Amino acid sequence: MSDICGQIEANVSFTADTFVMLGGDFNLEFADGKSCSEDFDSFITDNDLVICDSKFGDNAKYTYCHESRGCSSWIDHFVVSRYLFDRITNAK
Repeated sequence: MSDICGQIEANVSFTADTFVMLGGDFNLEFADGKSCSEDFDSFITDNDLVICDSKFGDNAKYTYCHESRGCSSWIDHFVVSRYLFDRITNAK
């Protein structure tokens, strides 16, 4: 994880007026704005980024569903700069 975060930091200039949006399958569990990876959490904190899961509301329980197997999980996440996070009004 630290290698991936390092590559992103090497290619993106993180400043107060930078708009950053990262999205996809992070293969990490998130709870209360934290992941299960200290490296990823440090990357988010150091670059003033915010996980957007809370913008989906209480009714969202998963982003992937395999109906025939009866399984689901929350595997897709967005992480954005604080400026963008403060302006997100709705997520579906």
